[in-house]
Amino acid sequence: MKVYRARFVFRTALFFYLIVLVPQFGREARANPTGSGVSATSANTPAQNLDVGRGPRPDGTSALAKESTWIDQARKYVGFTYFSFFDGPGIGQPWSESPNEMGNRSDIGWTIWTNFSARIKFSERLALDYQARIEKVLTNQWEFRDQGGRLGVSGKLLKTREWSWTGAVNTDVPGLGQIPTERTAIVTPGLFTSVSYAPAGSRWSLFMLTTPRFFIYRDSMARARQDVIQGLAPGTKPEIVLSFNPSINYAFNDRHGLRAGVLVDYRKNANWDSMKRWFAPVDIGYTYQLSQMLSIYPHIRGSGPWDNGLRREMAGSRPVQPWQDSVSFGMWLSGTLL
Repeated sequence: MKVYRARFVFRTALFFYLIVLVPQFGREARANPTGSGVSATSANTPAQNLDVGRGPRPDGTSALAKESTWIDQARKYVGFTYFSFFDGPGIGQPWSESPNEMGNRSDIGWTIWTNFSARIKFSERLALDYQARIEKVLTNQWEFRDQGGRLGVSGKLLKTREWSWTGAVNTDVPGLGQIPTERTAIVTPGLFTSVSYAPAGSRWSLFMLTTPRFFIYRDSMARARQDVIQGLAPGTKPEIVLSFNPSINYAFNDRHGLRAGVLVDYRKNANWDSMKRWFAPVDIGYTYQLSQMLSIYPHIRGSGPWDNGLRREMAGSRPVQPWQDSVSFGMWLSGTLL
């Protein structure tokens, strides 16, 4: 086991180096070929003010300024964002598989789940929001899964210098998506809200994501393929979920920082009589914002010994895996496309 964990640490460090650091160094070298330590595009020089050889237009504005004006106008009416969740290798599973909170494999291989959101604004604060969800299996066998979509209304509820509060009310679109269809979901109304607090002049900030949701099924015992892979019994799927995801963040500068968070999840599964606490995994990692279109968060995630009782309950008569087997490497990628 010690050799296995040493391999996990080495391969995770190598993966982080190849995915994050090498591209970063390459970008810096291209932006600053003289090696002077100052990028050709400094933080004090907006990119739209650098007219890359195209010269001013007859009206005195650059082509990039015209493009920026068009984009700013478009953002008043529409918006496109994405958020991807990558689940990578873990300690207790073969290198090509990811563990879940029980220490069992979570799927047939590494996966990346991406939510694409398209919004059409019908007021200054509110918009009609459709979220398309796509999942890809990256190892062992390549597989593409359409996970359906959620339709709802989203918007900014509060915005001040230090506070930000956004929210959305939505539900799965019936008949779409592999997991909702196999679980026989009919309707899944829920709320998605985020609150952030960044004190002026401080490098510290707080963030809280709250996601209550109800699930109504045609067959409460039906399972999705992933439920079977994870060894979950029939009925071990949520009917009511109340999740809180608080995190604390520290910014070294405008691009680099650290984050530590925990998922506190209370739910009633179809085969439970009442609400119970679900697994509470912790994540800690490094945040890096390359641009408005791409932010990354490579991190280590795992469910600790505080979940051992729940692991024993869920395992039933099967062997219980040690909590260390739930530790894995993951990455979030997010950005605003428009």
